[in-house]
Amino acid sequence: INDIHAEGYLAVDISPTNFILDDFGRVRLIDLENFTNKNNTVRRAATKFMINTDCPSKICTIQQDYFALAMLSFAIMREHVLIFEGEDVLLNITALDKIKFCMYIEKEIGNITKSQFNWLMYLLNLSEQEKLDRFEKMKYINDFEDKNIEFHLKKVDSSFNLQIENETLINYLLSLNMNRESRILNSNEFGEFVSPISFQHGLSGYLFYLSHMRDISENGRIIEWIISEGNQNKGNVYLNGCSILFGSSGYLWVLLEFYKKITSNNPSRELIIDKIRDIYKDLISSYQKVEVFDFALGKSGILLSLMKYCINFNDVDSMEFIREKIEELYLYFVDEIRNVNSLKECNFAHGLAGIAYVILIYNSEFEFKVAYENSIKVFNNLLENLLENEYSRLNATPTNLELSWCEGTSGILLYFELLYDKRYSNIISRFQQLAFKFNLIQSSCYCHGLSSLLQTLNYQDKLNLRENVIEILLSRSKRDKNGILVFECEESSDTLFDFGIGNLGIYWSILGERFPFELKKEL
Repeated sequence: INDIHAEGYLAVDISPTNFILDDFGRVRLIDLENFTNKNNTVRRAATKFMINTDCPSKICTIQQDYFALAMLSFAIMREHVLIFEGEDVLLNITALDKIKFCMYIEKEIGNITKSQFNWLMYLLNLSEQEKLDRFEKMKYINDFEDKNIEFHLKKVDSSFNLQIENETLINYLLSLNMNRESRILNSNEFGEFVSPISFQHGLSGYLFYLSHMRDISENGRIIEWIISEGNQNKGNVYLNGCSILFGSSGYLWVLLEFYKKITSNNPSRELIIDKIRDIYKDLISSYQKVEVFDFALGKSGILLSLMKYCINFNDVDSMEFIREKIEELYLYFVDEIRNVNSLKECNFAHGLAGIAYVILIYNSEFEFKVAYENSIKVFNNLLENLLENEYSRLNATPTNLELSWCEGTSGILLYFELLYDKRYSNIISRFQQLAFKFNLIQSSCYCHGLSSLLQTLNYQDKLNLRENVIEILLSRSKRDKNGILVFECEESSDTLFDFGIGNLGIYWSILGERFPFELKKEL
């Protein structure tokens, strides 16, 4: 870089094609061929995460060059690009405030060395010098091993009042009308393909969030949504249409939550009850058509919603139906655990942990069977061994999904936490630390990202780690055009509000809430 500068060139015009990644998404090579003359005032490329978004993106300056070099250096050190969003004018938090704190966390958890951190601060400090009009010959990283570079460190989450941010979000959502497709706001491509009432991508996620955050039982907008959805969705058939994450059993779960909060003299109460009973009947009649047993898409998730229905309505016939189907689920579970070879087969959303959770709920809340308890113990021991065997590999080259709720370790840790058994505390703690170590490869959302790790921390007394996860998430936040604090979500979008892949799930975890599908009779 010193040679490049000496020749009168800037390395500021980095573009996405300059990065070569391996199969794990790690940065393996950065091609520095795209230089520009230092006298150029307009930059040719403005690649996200390589420019200081608090500065004009089209202007080419020496300061921006040093900023780009800091972000490139970090990408080389960590083999991943640092994700961040720009300035929050309302709270006077700059992009550099966010970046510096994220880099500080990386140093504190051992992902970069002290000399590397000092080098990065040195470059970022140069990028802030307003009167910088010539290149400074850069020193080697090793020269910073025993030096302490002065830098301003501003803790991001200390500036936010998340309750106020949440109220702003809720007020915005309650101002929205449902469109002709029964959607409050748009989802991603897959979300638009599945049912608009889904928990993961649609109405159920919105209703669940709102009913927990505020008393909306008297809110006319909510009733409008429910009536409008019923009128528009008659006869529609969707992929996984009965499932708890993508279909009607998730909607049943949410309506039952809503029903508990409606007073007996509320004129909308009967409407909600009728809706609940209709969905319940449809699930009973459609159950045998469901071909899979997993929690997210299949029979176990449906059975959990039916159990919640029984708790609320004390229905004898449905209890007999559940008893029969739980036995069928148990026999499938026992057969599957005999042949488990990998951790992936045991994930929560699509594997055996979600099924075990539903059997566990039935056994503890409805009808205890020793055989069920013994099989759960066998599975738990198997799960512990698989985690231990996979630790070294996951501590070297994990993928985002391998650390997530739906397919990875965060879902398995949550399953252990829902057992309320202290014997799993050590393994939970180790894998939480492991997941945070790889925060750079994770998105922000609830289903596939850092918010799923944060969900597990809401069950643990690990304040420092929890605060650090929130810091990372807030560094990926910004204000939208409505003044709402929004986050970098799935597919690098900040416009998604879905519970599973958007802002609602992130808010949920940051605010310290528990797993949405917990079930106890007293609840």
